[in-house]
Amino acid sequence: MDQPEEPNVDHENDALRKIPLITAVHPDNAPYFREIAASKKEIRTNRSNMEHACANCTKLSNESTTLLKCARGFSQSPWIQCKIAWYCSKECQKQQWPIHKKVCNDSSSSLPKIINSFVVNPLLSHFLQLAFVLEFKLNEKLILDKPFIARCDVSIDPADMSYIMRLVMGRISDAELAQGAQGNSKTLDQNRMGIWRNVKKGNEERGLTGRPVGLVDFYMKGTVQTLTVGILIQEDAVQRVNEGVGFQMESALLPGKKDVKLSRQSCLDFINTHIRSDKGNQLRLRTHMSKQDVEKLRNFDEEDEN
Repeated sequence: MDQPEEPNVDHENDALRKIPLITAVHPDNAPYFREIAASKKEIRTNRSNMEHACANCTKLSNESTTLLKCARGFSQSPWIQCKIAWYCSKECQKQQWPIHKKVCNDSSSSLPKIINSFVVNPLLSHFLQLAFVLEFKLNEKLILDKPFIARCDVSIDPADMSYIMRLVMGRISDAELAQGAQGNSKTLDQNRMGIWRNVKKGNEERGLTGRPVGLVDFYMKGTVQTLTVGILIQEDAVQRVNEGVGFQMESALLPGKKDVKLSRQSCLDFINTHIRSDKGNQLRLRTHMSKQDVEKLRNFDEEDEN
């Protein structure tokens, strides 16, 4: 009996490489982005006004307390500093070192800036708040006496989606791989409780009482890095969910606009679409993808297939 032929993997890859790739962008995409997007100046101003908390005692930065970033260096080329954790004193840094040392050498100095730029962006923050309201049903009953937590996986993906397709299809040359790409950037412990209390207290001091505060754990995909940030749920987010006011999306290939209902997933889709529409890094959410980042992306795709 004849044995079935083994599939020719090389032949299949060659066939994939010959498939033409076409990218389409709606002609109104750029002007619409400029109309609704926060300006660079607004992002920079909001980011400079952010309060930071000591990674050990969660004390907030203010007029009487100055926090300093972890500046431990580790041997790479070029020399890289952590800058992911803040401390109010050398003593706090020493006390927290047994925990922080697990992530210090795996830290990216661009990650905190990217996350801060995301959090202070009023439009993206609004849709993140909408996702919180929908997920935790805050429009039905506000949660004021305890924090609620969401996990956000932060991954550096190519801003140009065709780069991903070419990577998967094996069309990225060795030279392109070495060069990298331009990229866009999910148990309550004592530290998280401290962050929640500080954010809640700070908002109350500004007169923002009776508003729930959530926590977002930002995880850097492929590393053990985590940044926890407090998110104040504004009244307009709860009101919008109650009124059921969604938004419209328009395809570059199909005619007409599509009304999109509010859901947790549609809010996250809006956030990702808005970030990808930023071609000039106006939102300050873009960084360089190194060769290692590209290799990670390729490995994740292979793991998903397996």
